[in-house]
Amino acid sequence: MTRALRAFFLSRVLREKLLLVAFLGIGVVMWGSALSSRAASFFRAKAATTAQLKDQDLWLKRKPQIEAATHEAAAQMDPAKTLDPTLLLVEIRRIANDANVKFNSSNVTSGPNFGQFSINTLRLNIPAADWHSFATFYQHLQERAPYLAITELAMQPVRGNPEQVTASMNVSSFEIKH
Repeated sequence: MTRALRAFFLSRVLREKLLLVAFLGIGVVMWGSALSSRAASFFRAKAATTAQLKDQDLWLKRKPQIEAATHEAAAQMDPAKTLDPTLLLVEIRRIANDANVKFNSSNVTSGPNFGQFSINTLRLNIPAADWHSFATFYQHLQERAPYLAITELAMQPVRGNPEQVTASMNVSSFEIKH
C-alpha cells in the first residue's frame, strides 16, 4: 500500500504534489491542535483531582482532631435550647414581635440531617421595616447564636424613606434530636 501511495504521489505534477502536501500539513495541524487541547484538558483535570485528593487527605489526617472538637462543641450545646422546624418559626415570631417587625415567611425547610443533628432553615422577607426595629430584631437573633444563625441576608433601603429597610434573609436553627 505504501508503494502504491508513493507511486501515486510521484506521478503527479508539482502543483498537485504541493497541494497534497499542503492538505496533509493542514490535516496534521488540525490533528495536533485537537490532540493538544485534549491533552491540556486531561492535565487540568489531573491537577484538579490531585489537589482534591491532597485536600481530602489533609482532612482525613485531621479526623481525630475534628472529631474531638466536634464532641467538645456538642457537649457544650444544650439540647433544650435547640429548635426543631416548628419551634424555629415560633421563636422567630416572638423575636419579631418583641422588635416590632412584621415579616412574611415561607415554610421551614429541614436541611441536612447528620444523624442526631439537623439544620432547619426559614426564609424571611421583611418589607419596609424601621431601621431601629430591624437592628433590634437582628441583635435578638444574634443573642440566640449558635442555636439560631442568619445564613443569608440581603438588604436595601426603601425608596423615599431612608429610615426604613427591606430585608430578605435565611435564618437557620441547629437541632439536636433526643
